[in-house]
Amino acid sequence: MNQRERALVETLKEPAKSIVFEAFKRFDESLDGHRFRLSLPGRHPCFRTRAQQHAIWMKGRQEVATLTGPVYHVRGKVRTYCDGFEKRSRHQSGLAVDIGFRDTWSGKFTWYVDGSAREPHELFRQLVAFLEEAGFEWAGRWKDPWDWHHFEIREDA
Repeated sequence: MNQRERALVETLKEPAKSIVFEAFKRFDESLDGHRFRLSLPGRHPCFRTRAQQHAIWMKGRQEVATLTGPVYHVRGKVRTYCDGFEKRSRHQSGLAVDIGFRDTWSGKFTWYVDGSAREPHELFRQLVAFLEEAGFEWAGRWKDPWDWHHFEIREDA
């Protein structure tokens, strides 16, 4: 775990913070010397402000003003349905994290460590199992929006 990742995880609330630190500890040890390492993608993988969440929500949407108010036309890939204001993300509460594996050779963030995008690598399945057992819900099980690297503390946890 590098300093950037440590600082980002510190922004999470309990129990998310302790669980993510434990995941890094477990997977960093098992991946020692391996090409892939556990990592946090993007600029805001943990806690997000309303403005940060709204900026992510705007990706894939272009606002067009009309006489009755703004209309959003979808362009590109929509990343989230949580706009940060009317519908809040669990990231805004410090109870969600985007996490997966980074290829240290290419720098790309991935869930399939073996080069096949068809299904997750065993390492990622182990990460999912660990986080789900610890109280997280994996958005890779959601139908819409499907989000392979997003985990959030379950409401009942």
